[in-house]
Amino acid sequence: MPRIIRKRRTKVPTAELQERRRRWSPKGYKGWIDPYPYILGTRPEKMVYSYLMSIGIPFNYQTYLQVKIPELDINKFYRPDFIIPSLKLVIEVQGAYWHSQPQQMEQDAIKQGLYQAAGYTVVAWWDFDIEMGVHFLARQVPGLYNYAGPKVGEVITEHKEYRDDSAGVRRANALRTDYAKHTAKIKTRSTRSKSVGLSYAAR
Repeated sequence: MPRIIRKRRTKVPTAELQERRRRWSPKGYKGWIDPYPYILGTRPEKMVYSYLMSIGIPFNYQTYLQVKIPELDINKFYRPDFIIPSLKLVIEVQGAYWHSQPQQMEQDAIKQGLYQAAGYTVVAWWDFDIEMGVHFLARQVPGLYNYAGPKVGEVITEHKEYRDDSAGVRRANALRTDYAKHTAKIKTRSTRSKSVGLSYAAR
């Protein structure tokens, strides 16, 4: 008979496995691992954050931007998701549900118009497009995908605000998990062991 030779699996340290997954997992894959778990934000926001950190372009995340338009008597602070000062670029990450509401769409249009009037280029990335791959979206922005400057990453400014926008999502997931733990389970009676025991006793 032919012999079956089984290779022994070598144990790889957990930290090395995580690093391999982070480096080699394909973009847009559902099993995406967050390399920056300490950064607050929604999953699509953190995917964009991770991409910008990987290419090293200087950017601001969740930082207030002062918009001054003297002709319209406007002097307000807004908080875009990402600002890339070297490109005068604002990136807004938009969830399909919330940003499809009529009132929110109107507010987004006004806000993006003010950014453009202040001299910024505005791109809005939908969450489902981000899930498919951030690099596909970055290719459509001149100067972003082929960035070849110094590796800097996020630049912290005095206008940075640490606010957890995903707290409501985590709360909803926690309630859903808690509900699943307390769902009713149907118990079935097994008579196999009893019948076997009786047969042995009869002998």
